[in-house]
Amino acid sequence: SPWSNTYDPPLEDGSMPSEKLRKIEIDANHAFDQYRELYFEGGVSSVYLWDLDHGFAGVILIKKAGDGSKKIKGCWDSIHVVEVQEKSTGRTAHYKLTSTAMLWLQTNKHGSGTMNLGGSLTRQ
Repeated sequence: SPWSNTYDPPLEDGSMPSEKLRKIEIDANHAFDQYRELYFEGGVSSVYLWDLDHGFAGVILIKKAGDGSKKIKGCWDSIHVVEVQEKSTGRTAHYKLTSTAMLWLQTNKHGSGTMNLGGSLTRQ
């Protein structure tokens, strides 16, 4: 869990971020929790970070499910994977971001009947 820094269920040989990266992970979870609440008005989010040989990588996950209150059911999932490779000088870095958004909607209205729509889009 990015909130408790433990595995559930426990995993003996699970990878853990360095102390410096763990602090960034905690701050990122708080920041994206606020972003998720303000932008999506609900849902869940998690940020996981891990160390690389010359930098770090991480994933930002956001999920928002519609409750069907407006006769529309749906779900939004976004996955953002970032890789940061620090240059040997330590003053610059190369960033690589891959984002995927997945959407699913279902509506059932008298005039149009049942409609399902789903799809995803990935960009790097």
